[in-house]
Amino acid sequence: MVKPLFETNSSEKKEQIVALPLQFQDLPLQFPETPVESKVSTAISIPAPLFGKQDKDNRTLVEKSCKRIAEINVQLYEENSEYCASQCHLLFPLLVGVIVDYGNKDLGRMRITSNEVSRNVNIVTQTRCNEYVEETIKKLTGKQSWFSGIFTSKTDWIIKFEAHLSSISQTFSTVLPVIDDLAIDMRQHNLKLVLKLVVLTAISDVVGVIPDPLLDTTLQSRKVILQQSVTQSQLLIQELVSTKRYIVTQKQQIDQIINVTIPMFNSSRNNT
Repeated sequence: MVKPLFETNSSEKKEQIVALPLQFQDLPLQFPETPVESKVSTAISIPAPLFGKQDKDNRTLVEKSCKRIAEINVQLYEENSEYCASQCHLLFPLLVGVIVDYGNKDLGRMRITSNEVSRNVNIVTQTRCNEYVEETIKKLTGKQSWFSGIFTSKTDWIIKFEAHLSSISQTFSTVLPVIDDLAIDMRQHNLKLVLKLVVLTAISDVVGVIPDPLLDTTLQSRKVILQQSVTQSQLLIQELVSTKRYIVTQKQQIDQIINVTIPMFNSSRNNT
């Protein structure tokens, strides 16, 4: 608020105004400076965008940020230089409203893929394939099974286990390509989140200490969220790889039991 030229309760100054003749000078109008307290209050209540909106300053910051990204991971930057530059352009000047939502679309896509990963991994886990495989092998190789085969043309448990293992094998055949597709999607999510994390990290390094506490907190919090999502995506990729390995191993065992072990067992019984 601009301070009045004269206090309203000063009769002496009012008399001075009346006494003086009107004068029109060629000098520009001059206003008293705003008190320091008023300036500080205004700066706190309405913070300006960091480094302003001058295109020249923003271009310089973008160039410095891209250079910093290359220092953090040169291969990542070389393979995604245009994307990194566009993301830096998007973020300058730094604004709380932009940073607080930065990466939300990628986080949402990863969440959808994560739900699909959990659903398909649960399908594989619920088959309890390894238990049935071990029990079947134990029955087929146990002495009691071979001895009983002398008197039985085909026992019921063989039919039951063979049908159940065939059903599991079919389930694995259905889930396996889905696991591959989910792994591709999750790797793409991981790459996008890694790039956004590196961009924010580089910008934070270039900018340094941010005078606006809210802006600084928002930037640091966003980096933490992206870091956690990158770690989560990496864990899910590992889970998909492990699940695929499990499917392939168990499916091969099932195929061997159904196509080799059981026929050999039945053949040996019949020849006894």
